[in-house]
Amino acid sequence: MEKAFWDGVAESMKQDNPTYGRVVELMKEVREELCNMVPQSWKQEILEAFDLDILAEMLISGSHDMVYLGKILEYALVTLQKLSASATEEEIKKTHNKLLNELGEIAQAAEKSKFILAIIKGLRFVLEQIQELKREISKARIRKIEPLIKGPAGLEYLRKAFANHYGSPSDALISLSLTVQWLSSVKPSGELEWEEHTDSLSSLPNRHASSSQGLPSATLKTGGSILMPSNRSQAVSSPSTSTTAAGNQQPECKGERLDLLVRLGLLKLASGIEGLKLETLPETLKLNLSRLRAVQAQLQKITVIFFSLPF
Repeated sequence: MEKAFWDGVAESMKQDNPTYGRVVELMKEVREELCNMVPQSWKQEILEAFDLDILAEMLISGSHDMVYLGKILEYALVTLQKLSASATEEEIKKTHNKLLNELGEIAQAAEKSKFILAIIKGLRFVLEQIQELKREISKARIRKIEPLIKGPAGLEYLRKAFANHYGSPSDALISLSLTVQWLSSVKPSGELEWEEHTDSLSSLPNRHASSSQGLPSATLKTGGSILMPSNRSQAVSSPSTSTTAAGNQQPECKGERLDLLVRLGLLKLASGIEGLKLETLPETLKLNLSRLRAVQAQLQKITVIFFSLPF
């Protein structure tokens, strides 16, 4: 798509009656992007450097003034250097100087086709550099507010934003219809699932006996890691692994009704065959779509591997 776009811009200038409107619009986009990123005191200078009327007249006249075009592009690149992080300044300078040298070599040919190539190459490079700088600025802003986002203030913000969007909790049955439907779908089987779970745990040997079989009940209940040596009678929990795992895991389910329904509901979503979609996801989980899709993909991979094993 990107190549087709730039090919279209080039073709518009190669015709017998060339049009330069798209080039002027792209230069205007460069000017606006720079104005949006720089301090207020720089904006007037940028507006003067990017005189679109003069640029349009130069292009229409067919003078192919590479000197003027080069000044505009060089000004854009220098401005981007000023906005970039000091750690990458030298690398950016080398890249920019390389481009300007290439444009200078192209300009020496004094051909219309070379002039068009120089315009396309220069504009494309500058716009790519702008997008790269915008990404870096966004990352820096996120890093700056990361402690706030991860703290109590971030949680409180999400609560307020959710309430503003979906309304008061008293209206949840109406405003959170997908969530109600999702929890209701696992409600009939909730008690049965919990009974089966508790029955399976009660049938296991006690902690001391289970250690001799290499299957500590505490590990089974929490999902922690265990070491399985060649001699199964010496199987024990790995303290370092268990400690690490315990720090990253949710508490064991105690059968509390809502907790049980949420866990079963999440399992139902993750085990679905069709990929999860935002429009059908419960309202309370829409921000976790990417994470749920990742879990769903892992579960499907495990299922495929399991059924591929010879028995």
